[in-house]
Amino acid sequence: MATFVNGCGTDLVIRQSVQVAAGPVVFDLLQAATVPSDGSVSIPISAVNVGSQGNVAARAVNTIVGGAFPCLNVYNTSPTSGGTD
Repeated sequence: MATFVNGCGTDLVIRQSVQVAAGPVVFDLLQAATVPSDGSVSIPISAVNVGSQGNVAARAVNTIVGGAFPCLNVYNTSPTSGGTD
């Protein structure tokens, strides 16, 4: 689960095509959502590449790929899990 925190002062639509990352490990969003102005929303994520590399620590997901939203922050509240080699 990736939590998006909006500091933009206006509602933001996060499309399902947006990706987030923990260093070199990239995750797809499993649904779109609207982040309310000065609020937050959690969206389920799944690692792009299968395997244990997709298991990352809590708060390791901290980048929106492409930086499309400079006033939006992202983090994972708990570790990602389930990836096996």
